Amino acid sequence: MNQKTANHISFLCHPVFLLLYVTMILMFVPSLSTCYGEFSQKIQIFGFVLCVATILPCLLMLLLKHFKIIDSFTMVTSRERWIPYFLNCLIYLFVFWLFKHQYTNSLLAAFFLGLLCLQCFIFIINFFWKISIHATGAGAICALFSVVALRQSHWMWLFALFFLLMSAVVACARLKLKAHTYWQVIIGWLLGFLTMFFSVWHYSYAQ
Repeated sequence: MNQKTANHISFLCHPVFLLLYVTMILMFVPSLSTCYGEFSQKIQIFGFVLCVATILPCLLMLLLKHFKIIDSFTMVTSRERWIPYFLNCLIYLFVFWLFKHQYTNSLLAAFFLGLLCLQCFIFIINFFWKISIHATGAGAICALFSVVALRQSHWMWLFALFFLLMSAVVACARLKLKAHTYWQVIIGWLLGFLTMFFSVWHYSYAQ
């Protein structure tokens, strides 16, 4: 893998885009989307997630860069990372609260609960150590579809395996760019997997 390919993979597999891919799957795979209403309503939900959980964080990053609160979008130092991480905690809290009241025990609400818990952990860890958010995001998605495969639709193992392979590719890209050490990637993936697994298992299937 060359440097250019690693950069492209890191961009396309950034957590802010990964959550959008997952929302699309949860919205439009028939066996997972029965509680979200008609197609037009699903489009509205997807548009909401796109605006609030993807576009808004990107705009906030641009503002932070413009006002020189962060030096670069890669956020090399912990000083640069804590403000974006904190803002993401607030965004995920808002989205989870909304989906919790609109769609009780839905996978989408459980997914954003897992993201909220994970972002809070990352926010705290950032004060002591650097962790790979790309790896945490990939691990979280693997966990989401693993739980669905175990509890609901066995064919969802195909999604879990796909994102597991994607996790390996993302890990290689981050290591190629020297953005993280092996341990930062491994611990990041495990944190993402375990946090999302228990969040989805206990929230969505707590009957």
